[in-house]
Amino acid sequence: MIMTMSSIHYKESNLYTNDLVSLEDSFDTLLTYLKEECNIAFVLFSTEIANSAFTIKNGDLDVNSISNKIGEYSEKVKQLKEPYNISEQLSNEVTFLALYPIKTEENIVIGTLSLLHFESKIFTSSELKLIEFTVNQIQSLLKVFLKNIKLTKELNNRFNKFDSFAINSKEIFYELNQLGEILYISESWESGTGYTISEVIGKNTAEYIHTDDIQKVGEFLSKLELNQKSNESITYRIQHKKGHYIWHSSDVKLVERDGTLFYIGNCRDVTDFIEAQEEISNQKEFYGKILDRLPIDLGVWNENHRYMFLNREAIKNDELRNFIIGKDDFEYAKHTGRDDTFAKSRREKFLKALKTKEIVEWEDQIVDLNGKIRYFIRKFIPILQNDGQFDMMTGYGIDITESKRINEEILKSRQLITNVIQNAAVGIIVQGPQSEFLEYNKSACEMLGLTEDQMLGKSSFDPHWKVVHLDGTEFKADEHPVPQAIRKLIPINNILMGVHRPITNDLVWLLVDAIPVFGDDGELVYVICTFNDITARKKAEDALIESNERFKYASEATSDALWDWDIITNEIFVGESYSLLFGYQFKNNIIPGEFCENLVHPDDKFEYESSIDNAFIEKQQKWSYEYRYLKADGTYAVVSDKAIIKYDALGNPIRMIGAMQDITQEKLLKHELQQSEERFKGAFNNSSFGSALVNLNGNWIVVNNRMTEILGYSKEEFKKLTFQEFTFYEDLEIDLAYKKQLDDGIISSFQFEKRFIHKNQSLVWVHLSVSTVKDSKGKVQHYVAQVVDISERKRMEDENRKLIEENNRNKAQQLIEAKNWYRLLADNTIDIVCLHNLDATFKYVSPSIKTLLGYSPEDLIDRNPQELVHPEDLEKFKNKLENIIKNNKRFSEQVRLKNSNGEYFWFETNATLVFENNVPVSFQSSTRDITQRKKAEQIIEDTLIQERQLNELRTNLVSTISHEFRTPMTTIRTSAELISMYLENNEFANALQVEKRIDTITKEIDRIVELMDAVLTISKDDADKTSYNPVVCNLKEICLEVIETSFSHQKDDREVEVQFDDSLVEIFADINLIKYTLFNVLSNAFKYSVGFGNVKLNLFTNQNKVFIEIIDNGIGIPEEDQPKLFNTFFRASNSNGIQGTGLGLYIIKMFTKKNSGNVALESQLGKGTKVTLQFPLNDK
Repeated sequence: MIMTMSSIHYKESNLYTNDLVSLEDSFDTLLTYLKEECNIAFVLFSTEIANSAFTIKNGDLDVNSISNKIGEYSEKVKQLKEPYNISEQLSNEVTFLALYPIKTEENIVIGTLSLLHFESKIFTSSELKLIEFTVNQIQSLLKVFLKNIKLTKELNNRFNKFDSFAINSKEIFYELNQLGEILYISESWESGTGYTISEVIGKNTAEYIHTDDIQKVGEFLSKLELNQKSNESITYRIQHKKGHYIWHSSDVKLVERDGTLFYIGNCRDVTDFIEAQEEISNQKEFYGKILDRLPIDLGVWNENHRYMFLNREAIKNDELRNFIIGKDDFEYAKHTGRDDTFAKSRREKFLKALKTKEIVEWEDQIVDLNGKIRYFIRKFIPILQNDGQFDMMTGYGIDITESKRINEEILKSRQLITNVIQNAAVGIIVQGPQSEFLEYNKSACEMLGLTEDQMLGKSSFDPHWKVVHLDGTEFKADEHPVPQAIRKLIPINNILMGVHRPITNDLVWLLVDAIPVFGDDGELVYVICTFNDITARKKAEDALIESNERFKYASEATSDALWDWDIITNEIFVGESYSLLFGYQFKNNIIPGEFCENLVHPDDKFEYESSIDNAFIEKQQKWSYEYRYLKADGTYAVVSDKAIIKYDALGNPIRMIGAMQDITQEKLLKHELQQSEERFKGAFNNSSFGSALVNLNGNWIVVNNRMTEILGYSKEEFKKLTFQEFTFYEDLEIDLAYKKQLDDGIISSFQFEKRFIHKNQSLVWVHLSVSTVKDSKGKVQHYVAQVVDISERKRMEDENRKLIEENNRNKAQQLIEAKNWYRLLADNTIDIVCLHNLDATFKYVSPSIKTLLGYSPEDLIDRNPQELVHPEDLEKFKNKLENIIKNNKRFSEQVRLKNSNGEYFWFETNATLVFENNVPVSFQSSTRDITQRKKAEQIIEDTLIQERQLNELRTNLVSTISHEFRTPMTTIRTSAELISMYLENNEFANALQVEKRIDTITKEIDRIVELMDAVLTISKDDADKTSYNPVVCNLKEICLEVIETSFSHQKDDREVEVQFDDSLVEIFADINLIKYTLFNVLSNAFKYSVGFGNVKLNLFTNQNKVFIEIIDNGIGIPEEDQPKLFNTFFRASNSNGIQGTGLGLYIIKMFTKKNSGNVALESQLGKGTKVTLQFPLNDK
């Protein structure tokens, strides 16, 4: 078989090369099948693609010598548009030639299908139908391929324009010189990149463009032609001020001004669009992997029962699996030489599911290659469209051979079940759906105080029972554990019940569990009730509670820390207030005496111990002492400790009972009061501003040193003067008016700037602040005055005023120049730039209006833009105009504008107010043609909708399969666990072999269930169905709970070594997702470090973030594998033999990101791995 293709040259060849290769493969498959089925020696298909010859040949004949004849006959067929047969000696080998036209939908012949044979040939009716089918298939494939080429070209030509507007239509206008230095950039640059305009003016754009994109940008600019609009945009990465990169798409034009070349352009942020493309691609790849790796037979059929998809688990032979696509079970049976009985049976069930639109399930059995019978549970699941019409049929099969064998083993071991139940030390009662007793063991009869005969006919609702709660109230019949389990259909655990036994006439306390057991169809079969006698333990607990209540009540009634020191055992029992005062927590509130002594301040310890020793020697009945005591937070509290001392008959001290009172605050208040007076005196005398006390007549009572420096008078001279005598006469009236308001109680203080007369008769500008000092009755005693010398500031303000006047004159000139520069920029921009009066009429219109709408700028001056707006867009356009003028708000709106020919096109308009001296005088608008963008957006939107529907179908399919798959897996695992329970402590001929098989079954089931749980978790997140309920939570408590619940009892006695810092660690996150993440990381750490010691968990904070480090010393991860660890289904190359799914780290990253966190991994092969989780601390 020989296949050739002429070289195809066109500009966009790289866009559809892969599609062309796929087309060749499809044509080759069709021609091969046609040649074999029609028994033809040679098949030739020829056409033209992109003005180049495209041929597919299949056969062993040499047709080069008659290629010209074939060409002549092909031209004849193109003219006739009908098939044409020739039976004559065309060459030494070829005697027969049949040609068939290949047409488009418009009945245009674009190619021929030629069949050649070494002898004359008459086709049968079935062969003619096959030829007709092949022709139709070729025409369909060509139609799809040519349509894809057209669509691909259209998308490629408009790709940059779509990027420009897909996410944010806010334009950034800029001007660059030929060196790439920024000469001008609009304000929207700041919000998009974080840089201020002043930071980038004069800088080279290469400083902000990603290094990998600089060459591409340079090549793009070099291709621009002077004053010619480029049909292409350039997409590149810009570094944000915060360090990350964002994608920009830019339109650029090369212009000349005053003999110098410049680049004028505008760009926009397209980051979200590019990231969305990557996410859709990743999801498509992910679901493809899931369906191919599911451990079940999975297939998809069309309404004719022909295979559309089949996963590898169903048929592992790739060639056979590829064959069956597009065929049904009858063709499959014929191809494999099997009897078609199974195909008939499946066709009946397929048609039933198709008709009823409901799931059809059945048990199937086949004989494998080894001659053994294998059993399967199979299902047909119809998938319907939104309108209820059939879309496709999905189906799967689960191998239940092992499960059936296990069920047979269970039936054989029924006697073993009875023996286990009867000899158990725990009371066991099996009760039916109506709570009636079905079975019970001897322990149950003994604990309930009834004989086996008396147990007959009983139920939980029997009036015979007298059962009480812990508080003495009687259990109602429906409160019993078994009725609750029957009603709620869930296990009811740890119910404490007091049962009166009629024969012994006593009360026995039982701890009861009730577990419902369900049949294959989910119906309740029976409830297993188990209970233990905890009467002795209950009595001991009651006695302990009663003995502790007295001390607890006394401790809670006081704020002092009560304590009771057993001198013989050197143990101290403390009340609840001890923890509140000092922060320590101890089990059962018992403190070792040595620990307590070590908390006394080292400087006080000797005197403290001596005081106690002296009290013992002198046989004192009471003792007290003040000392410093170390608190849990590292600070010392001053305590007043008082106690009474108890002696034995020989006079030896045996017990001290006392109370510690925290008097730290009292001590501090006394000390601070003394310090306060000293600080006031120091602050007054050494203040950097003038301070004084003035009596009600205006006489100076006392002044500080700074006051004498400001006004030149000595302290003695101040006492002889009043403030009125050297206040400047222009300020005296204001000063006295404020003084009167103080005296009348209208105000309590005042401040203003005034002038004093210096001793040398010069004027001194000061800032004066005055407040009053009152006695206990509210009467003013004197004034407190504070004076700051502001003479220098006043002098500078006068100079600044003069400078401001000069600057205003310069700014007016600069504004005129800026307007001229703006007019030049607007004249050369690609978009329509306009200046409007406040009534919206045009004041200036850029020349680009001619290119885009066909008007000259002069046509629109003094006209209102509303005249050009489409009637359907007019109302929203008017509202936007009113909003910008009334509320001073920018606006951006998409509307249709009418060109000079009366046609409407889509434009996007951005407008902002223009101010002069903070007064709006006009507004400026920038308008861009987005007609092509609108068309591209519609194409993309349709494509995205199709992608979302496909992803939703995949998600629902995975979810349905996972849920249906879980039920038989649970049944098999439960059966295996029951067998394992029966074998314990009993002799069984093949016990070791059965235990080994059971262990293999449970491990494989756990692996499959783990995989399905992970797949369901990811599917829910992709469908935005993951429950996310963030709350403020304590991360330390969550860590401890996960460790205690799941990792505190490891089989190899390993544990988690925890190290926390002392700070409060609260985050705003979903608790369940955090627990799931911690569990997975810790589980991996234990799993990959068996035999390498404990796992470490470190929790610490840094600034406004919290970090969790989980470290193991296990096998580590090869360096080349580490970048791929967070991909789906990827496992490290050294993890063979260790159970896993390859999805755990992906889910960890997904949940960590959802909780605003990050995850990082460090590992060395053979040394271990560290996983770091980082979350922001709660600041709400």
